[in-house]
Amino acid sequence: MLLKLKNYHHSYSESVLTLENINFDLKKGEIVAILGNSGSGKSTLLLSMAGLLEPFSGEILFKNKKILKPSEKLIAGHSDIKIVKQDYGLFPNMTVAENIAYELRYYEEDYRKSKIDSLLDLCEISEIKTKLPRHISGGQQQRTAIARAIAENPDVLLLDEPFSHLDLQNKTKLKTILQKIIKRNQIGCAFVTHEVEDAISLANKLIILEKGKIIQIGKPEYIYNQPINEYTARLTGLVNIIKKGKKTSLIRPENLKICNAKEANYQGQIINVSFIGRGFLIDIKTKKNEVIQFFTLEKPIQVEIFLSIKFEHEFI
Repeated sequence: MLLKLKNYHHSYSESVLTLENINFDLKKGEIVAILGNSGSGKSTLLLSMAGLLEPFSGEILFKNKKILKPSEKLIAGHSDIKIVKQDYGLFPNMTVAENIAYELRYYEEDYRKSKIDSLLDLCEISEIKTKLPRHISGGQQQRTAIARAIAENPDVLLLDEPFSHLDLQNKTKLKTILQKIIKRNQIGCAFVTHEVEDAISLANKLIILEKGKIIQIGKPEYIYNQPINEYTARLTGLVNIIKKGKKTSLIRPENLKICNAKEANYQGQIINVSFIGRGFLIDIKTKKNEVIQFFTLEKPIQVEIFLSIKFEHEFI
């Protein structure tokens, strides 16, 4: 166990808690994604993990030793926990290589040069090493910031909204680089994001936050298929929420398939067809005036549709 939050509470004012009773741990080689609506406490949790915020109560342990509060230190934070914020924090008048070199300024020159070359190669930014931050793309700036953050071989890397300003190509490249970093250095990584598909495809574990509380923790596949409530279901992807008396049923669009009338759980008329690259997202209106979405690889030619359920999850 690298990092552990134990009965952690945080408040920016005495009257309102922004984080309440937070308990989880980050392991060596693990990638954790923190998901939640705006205002749920995601960024506050990330800053807390970095040791940059004063706790209201509870504690944060790093390798089983309590991290000192900012009020107990001259400089807040921990040397083995690095955070990359959304603005990247690069020195504007230093080149890419110089930004990385700054973190290694107290090391012997031969080691420093070798380490910089290794980091430039690992983060795929060797070709821009002589450029200033304002002359490179946002994705390249971010990879420079990550290279600088891992220069001194930290045990924990924290990322605030790493995918928010990136196109698909740069997102894919960033995921590959992060996976290489985590595997090669065996560090723990946690990131905050609104990008659900990126979280699910990259993380080993998801943490779902709602109003400052953790409401579910687990593997991405489990939370996607068996969310604890409607909030988590909608947060993690497209979903049909079907009320059945006192129970609620969750059905993902890909878990419905076209069938014949005898096998059907639902019958309806197509009201909208959206091409989403890998297939078609179809809206149908049932005889009960429910709108249900399903996913199919081929565009239906009929107007009236019969659907059967491949998998559904019920919660009260």
